[in-house]
Amino acid sequence: MGGTFIGLTSGESALSDCGKSGRSPEVVYQWTPATSGDAVIDTCGIDTLYDTVLYVRQDDCSSGPSVVCNDDAAGCAVDDGTPNGGRHGSRVQPRVTAGVTYFIVVDGYRGAQGQYSLTVTPPGVSGAPSLAPAVEAARQRQGAHGGRGGSSPGGSSGGSEGSSADPSARQDSPDKACLAVSCDARGGCERTSLPDGSPCQTDDPCALGVCAAGQCGAVDTTSAAGRPLDLQMSQLALRGTGKRGRVIARGVFSAPTAIDPTMTGVTIEVRAPNDSLLYEARIPAARFRASRGQTVFRYVGMTTSGAGATEAQGIRRMLLAVRGDRVGVQLTATAPELADAVHQPGLTCVLRLGTVCARDRELVCSGSAGIARCGP
Repeated sequence: MGGTFIGLTSGESALSDCGKSGRSPEVVYQWTPATSGDAVIDTCGIDTLYDTVLYVRQDDCSSGPSVVCNDDAAGCAVDDGTPNGGRHGSRVQPRVTAGVTYFIVVDGYRGAQGQYSLTVTPPGVSGAPSLAPAVEAARQRQGAHGGRGGSSPGGSSGGSEGSSADPSARQDSPDKACLAVSCDARGGCERTSLPDGSPCQTDDPCALGVCAAGQCGAVDTTSAAGRPLDLQMSQLALRGTGKRGRVIARGVFSAPTAIDPTMTGVTIEVRAPNDSLLYEARIPAARFRASRGQTVFRYVGMTTSGAGATEAQGIRRMLLAVRGDRVGVQLTATAPELADAVHQPGLTCVLRLGTVCARDRELVCSGSAGIARCGP
């Protein structure tokens, strides 16, 4: 058994972790599990109305060590009215110890806030979680105001505590459900189950799965669109300068079909070890220039005079060179989101070109003084 609790975030921000959550207000839950093992905590479902960030800290809500953090979780749909709402929920699976106090923080991405649904499933799913109010010292120091407690037990938002609720009032599965969320401006959003055999998104950012018995199961390798490609990064260098980060990357992947970014554009993603999205940028198809018989594709970002900003979320240069079925990739980018990547012990890099998706999920990073190098 587990518990699902409805709450509301509003007011000012006092905490932050991954996912650029520094501008969003948060709600904190104090939890002391009765059993040890792997817990599952998520904000998935149509009762969550914004892009959430979810993290767990140990011992102290404001200064305790971070146990786990997630921004976007594949297959974790929310009703936030955006095209990417199918993954804007958050899911973490912390390994917890009985009798140790943990703090579950429901936060938001880049100022997002509102109603959320939090589901906590303890190890062994042996009983409802014991959640108690946690009034964080950081919020008290900042004197946050204007918060309203939802029906979430133990939540504090904007400095006010939420009202109690029956933990057994709702039971939602913490597993990756095969759900489709459709929204109408007048009728709101509706969640429907996908039939068995439907494609679904797995934890692999490039892999499609297959729905079976309401859950997203094994990877679908029968279609080219569902087959992830291995991206082999030969160079990934990161440098953090103040509130900005810079990356220089080189890699190669094998494409079973011809690629043409002048038709598809390119999306670049950098993900943390917990699969939270650190950085995402898209280069429109019209901004690529082809040469050498459609085998070399170049993009050069236009810098805004005086501001130092570029289009395409900080991508300065990108080159894709095709030789047979091999595609070489070179990239240079500067963006605030990349500052977080410098401090990660590992990264996942993803390239999307239409139905083609290549990723390197085994990058190990090391460095110091704001400089990191990542490799296999």
